[in-house]
Amino acid sequence: MKMQQKNSILLVMLHGFLGSHQTFLNHQTHIENEDDQIKVLSIDLPGHGAKCEDDVTWDFEFVSRYVLEMIKSHQQYRRVVLMGYSMGGRVALYIATHYPNAIDGLIIENASPGIEEIEERQKRHLLDVARGEAIVKDYNGFVERWALLPLFNTAKPLPESVAKSQQRIRLSHEPNQLKKALADYGTGNQPNLWPLLTQIKVPVLLLSGTLDVKFTNITKRMHQLIPNSMHIECNAGHTIHVEDSRFFDTIIVSFIKEEIQ
Repeated sequence: MKMQQKNSILLVMLHGFLGSHQTFLNHQTHIENEDDQIKVLSIDLPGHGAKCEDDVTWDFEFVSRYVLEMIKSHQQYRRVVLMGYSMGGRVALYIATHYPNAIDGLIIENASPGIEEIEERQKRHLLDVARGEAIVKDYNGFVERWALLPLFNTAKPLPESVAKSQQRIRLSHEPNQLKKALADYGTGNQPNLWPLLTQIKVPVLLLSGTLDVKFTNITKRMHQLIPNSMHIECNAGHTIHVEDSRFFDTIIVSFIKEEIQ
């Protein structure tokens, strides 16, 4: 029997808005310890963490190519699984629908394929721009208000150390970079990917938090459209990877073992 090489699968993890590659550092340790065939690559999306050229528009095509260039620099891996949370999940869905040959598996945590109605999309873009202005005006105040959004009200209580780490990451960015990220590839500028979901052929794991009713409903609909997909509802809100991190890691490893390896 031929032994598979160590670290033969690359798991690329894309954070959400106000996150960074640090969001998944603990997950990297846990996942790689559970399965030594998996190597985790956590990427800073444009406007978050590592500096990215800002004299171009960071639309979904640009951000996707940015991520794919990172993946290309790790060509030694036999399989590539792309995971994205929220904003990162929207980027992952764009890659899966526009660059289907670039990945071998897809994991989406509480993310949407986009707003279908043009007028609603335009309204959301105006909100994204307004939020960007608010970030530049009062970054700390914005982060405090962000944590109080209804989206996060369902989050299970976090240990103080976890909450502090999350807050530290959210406050570690450059306000003007965040403003540009929201304006360029916020939800309001996301193409409507719903009609393309039936074209995704790779195995797909869809994760939603039962307490996050909005995204659970979105995820259920996605599951109906994506052919080779499974949907797991977790006992959490919008941030499953934070609220139940070990369970999150275990689900991912199990999915990769069963569907990708």
